[in-house]
Amino acid sequence: MKTEAFGKRGFVRGVLGSAVVAGLLAASVLATQNQIVVPVGTTTLPTMGKGERHPEIHRGIELLERAKEILKDKAARDFVGHREKAVEHIELALKQLRECLAVDKK
Repeated sequence: MKTEAFGKRGFVRGVLGSAVVAGLLAASVLATQNQIVVPVGTTTLPTMGKGERHPEIHRGIELLERAKEILKDKAARDFVGHREKAVEHIELALKQLRECLAVDKK
């Protein structure tokens, strides 16, 4: 995936935007099961400890992993393949976020 056109910040924003969409999809799946779950404080990032690097990326990884878990384990049906495709996109986003962290450690 080319990131030069948008820069690193634009890329990270795009990945985090995908996380938000995945979270909203997961919430809608839960709502269809009469289980509405609203995470407390989802608009703020947790304190990751003094000196933690890239708390937004770590939080994005956490949210994507949770959304993937919800879609794989609790979704009532496949939605004509769209649920499976959403899980694939979440896995790609997770891979990209982990690569961001790996590149920054070098």
